[in-house]
Amino acid sequence: MTDQQLQQKIENGEVPKGADALAYQKVFSALRKDAYHLPIGFADKVMAKLQQRPASLFKEYFWLAAGWVSFLIGTGVSIFLIDFNLSWGALRFLAGYPGLLALAALLIVVVQWLDKKLVRTHLS
Repeated sequence: MTDQQLQQKIENGEVPKGADALAYQKVFSALRKDAYHLPIGFADKVMAKLQQRPASLFKEYFWLAAGWVSFLIGTGVSIFLIDFNLSWGALRFLAGYPGLLALAALLIVVVQWLDKKLVRTHLS
């Protein structure tokens, strides 16, 4: 059945079967509805927003810098108060498991690749 025959049957009130007929029925029912009307002055409000200067990022940068400074001061005070000595002894046990480290690195790479190929392509 051609598109024109299908359209004529639907316009005559007949109910043809099939996926194409269902699609045509949905299109015609959507076309019968009243169009949505935007509020008065909507375009003017959008244009006014577009012409405004972007807000300054000074406040955000200030809080970012304040957070980093606080973090660094806290780290320095903590190192001073607990008499911190840098030692790799806590990580020495990893020297006996090179295969485990390689597997962990491989799994991280595979998960990142799968995320890029499967998840992120479906989100955009």
